[in-house]
Amino acid sequence: MSSIIEVRHLCKSFRSGRGLGKGSISRAVDDVSFTVERGTTFGLVGESGSGKSTTARIVVRLLDADSGNVLLDGQELLGLRGRELFRVRRRVQMVFQDPFASLDPRWKVGSLVAEGIRIHKLRPRAEQPDRAAEILELCGLSADVARQYPHEFSGGQRQRIGIARALAVEPEVLVLDEPVSALDVSIQAQILNLLAELQERLSLTYVFISHDLAIVERFCDQIAVMSEGRIVERGSPQTLYNAPAHEYTRTLLSAVPVPDPRRRRQRVPREARDEVRP
Repeated sequence: MSSIIEVRHLCKSFRSGRGLGKGSISRAVDDVSFTVERGTTFGLVGESGSGKSTTARIVVRLLDADSGNVLLDGQELLGLRGRELFRVRRRVQMVFQDPFASLDPRWKVGSLVAEGIRIHKLRPRAEQPDRAAEILELCGLSADVARQYPHEFSGGQRQRIGIARALAVEPEVLVLDEPVSALDVSIQAQILNLLAELQERLSLTYVFISHDLAIVERFCDQIAVMSEGRIVERGSPQTLYNAPAHEYTRTLLSAVPVPDPRRRRQRVPREARDEVRP
């Protein structure tokens, strides 16, 4: 199986405080490297502030990195500008955590989904509405929703619209940033099932960002655990869940609820996070 995304020694810092030269510098992403195999789901997991969402935004070029490389099929993405960046953007799309915040409330759903088709000139203008309706139906929505506005839908329906908008430009990779964390548990299952169906049908590759280890275990082929901007452990779900090597991974696992009330996980206290699993 060939790799489609390679992230090498990625670093990103932010300056806190106001004014030029004022405030402290915090390292949000610190020497992060990983590889995503084509057609698989790669999970980045960690608590809030671990750097996983910053990493995701660099991969889709919503943020610039301080240093490092992001390669798509061997092509460096971080140095691209202008038309070169425009051409490659449609290959890697993002689905955001809050679909209501990421969908323009002034646009009808059909226009939101068709926007990428129009910008990238993937269909003649007359065919764009039909193509948008087709994608909405692919995501489990009626073509009639194209005439409505985002605020008229539930959270799960809005997330389906967000997924449809990302799929409209026919990407190869979807970066999913906490795509179900704002949804009820029953709706989470529906969205995850939809994503699995779309992946099989469209041969998609996923980078799945989450703080929920229970979801990541079921949904991902490979997992990297992030803490304080670094990857501290990586491996298959079976390896990480059955034999976690890093203290931080064990701490996260101890916090996952167990559905059987007769069983209890032993709580693991938070400790230093300097070790990186080879």
